[in-house]
Amino acid sequence: MSEQKHTPTPWIVHAYFQSVVVPESDAKKQIGCHIDPDREAERHAKVILWYEGSEYPEFHRSRVMRDEAKANAEFIVRAVNAHAELVAALEKIERWDNFPPSGRFYPHGEEMSYGAAFGSNGERDYMRSVASAALAKVKK
Repeated sequence: MSEQKHTPTPWIVHAYFQSVVVPESDAKKQIGCHIDPDREAERHAKVILWYEGSEYPEFHRSRVMRDEAKANAEFIVRAVNAHAELVAALEKIERWDNFPPSGRFYPHGEEMSYGAAFGSNGERDYMRSVASAALAKVKK
C-alpha cells in the first residue's frame, strides 16, 4: 500500500474565510463547492481544512467559537509550514556538522575549522543558533 502524500506546503489561512486552510498558491481563489473539481480548479481553492466556528455555538453544529476556529487554523498552518525546517535543524544538530566557514586562517594560509577557530563553546553556540532560528519560525 502506498503512502498518501499531503498537499504541498506552504499553507495559509484564507484571507476572507479565516477558519479555512488552503495552499498558499490558492490564496486569492474562491471557496466553494465544486461540481467538476478539475474544471473548477482555476477559480476555486483546494480546501485543506475547513474548521467551522460560530458566534453562537449553542445554535450551531460546532461548539467552537469563530475566533477559536481562526486561531486553530493559524496554529495548524504554523506547525505544518515549520515542520521541514524543524526536522532539518534537528538533523543538523544530531550530526553536529556542517559548520559555516570560520573566516579565520592559520599563518600558512589554510582556513581553520569552526571548532579550531572558536572552540567547543563556539560550536555549541552555533548549533544553539540553528535551534533558535527554527524555533523562531514556530513561535511567530
